[in-house]
Amino acid sequence: MPDNRATETEDKLILLSMIDGLGGCTREQLMRFALEADLMAQFRFLLALGDLLEDSLVREAETEERVMVLTPEGRETLRLFGETIRPSAAQRIRDNVPRWRTRFRDERQLPAEWQRTQDGFCVTLRALEGGEELLCISLRAETREQAQRFCARWPQEAAEIYGTLIRRLSDVKEEENR
Repeated sequence: MPDNRATETEDKLILLSMIDGLGGCTREQLMRFALEADLMAQFRFLLALGDLLEDSLVREAETEERVMVLTPEGRETLRLFGETIRPSAAQRIRDNVPRWRTRFRDERQLPAEWQRTQDGFCVTLRALEGGEELLCISLRAETREQAQRFCARWPQEAAEIYGTLIRRLSDVKEEENR
């Protein structure tokens, strides 16, 4: 449960620290991190982020997607006042950042999405490298739960699936045996 005693200033410093630790991430990713790490409630998150954008301490950079990054002023503010963040909140940020960085990287490089169709659910699984699409697979799922499971498992299974496809499609021995 987020600490309700945190001030608006501390909320802003927590956000600056989160962005600094995570690197570029979308607003939605940043909010998921804040909520799941119990750093602040959604309303306080939105207020603090709005203030940071308005004060030019954070900006949205245009990359493949719109990501939040610190401005030089934001970096300096964090340097000067970052140590005033409650130790428990600072520790939660430090503890969670490595796992979330990996998670966000996977989300960018291995996007997975599903949508309802007339016949069930269409799941699209992609593998990207350097902004270039290496693989795109569309699958049909019978249920919403199955579609969600496909999407959830994709980041862990993508490398093996891709490797298997490449090996099977490029295996010269199989061609000689035919």
